[in-house]
Amino acid sequence: MSGQRFVGILIVIFGIGLLLQQFDLFDFTTILANWWPIFFILVGIIQIWTNGMQAIIPALIFLIVGIMLLINIWIEFNLWQILWPFLLIMFGLSIIFSRREWKQALDEADEIHLTTFLSGIESINGSKNLSGGSVLSVLGGIQLDLRHAQLTENGAVLNVTTILGGVELIVPEDVHVEIKGTPILGGWENKTNTYGMEKNKTLYINGVALLGGIEIKH
Repeated sequence: MSGQRFVGILIVIFGIGLLLQQFDLFDFTTILANWWPIFFILVGIIQIWTNGMQAIIPALIFLIVGIMLLINIWIEFNLWQILWPFLLIMFGLSIIFSRREWKQALDEADEIHLTTFLSGIESINGSKNLSGGSVLSVLGGIQLDLRHAQLTENGAVLNVTTILGGVELIVPEDVHVEIKGTPILGGWENKTNTYGMEKNKTLYINGVALLGGIEIKH
């Protein structure tokens, strides 16, 4: 499930809950007030489901913070005393396991999986048969250069998610870009040329920008 579809499902559920409340079938606002931390847990599960172990650090943060907030609703305790050491541990783990340098050698993988948390990545892909993949940036930045890559005959599908971060995609001039998705207090900008040049293949981008930005250019 892509991040875009996940956000869409949440909006539909929210709308149905408010609609049913108008008919006095149940008190949706009370349910939401007691169970809103579940949204953090769902985000963590979806990140692992979509991006696998590449997103384990940010996914764990969403999962554990959501669980702590949920427990704190029913059991009173000083959440901050537990939360800040946990965030400190996650920050340390992200430093240990994240990529330490911006520059990377040419990657020829046919499927891209990039994740950054509180750090930055600059990656160059030179695949001869690129099918797509996923890019996740949480409180960090990713620059992905695809100018040396060749897309499959059917093009490529790339899922791009940025949360309080930024993603920059550089694509070949003969590639057409189609982007769709959900900006939430964020957005994206497609600076690629759409006229005056024959486009051989299409890069389909599913974007989710939560307080972040996505930029596509040649």
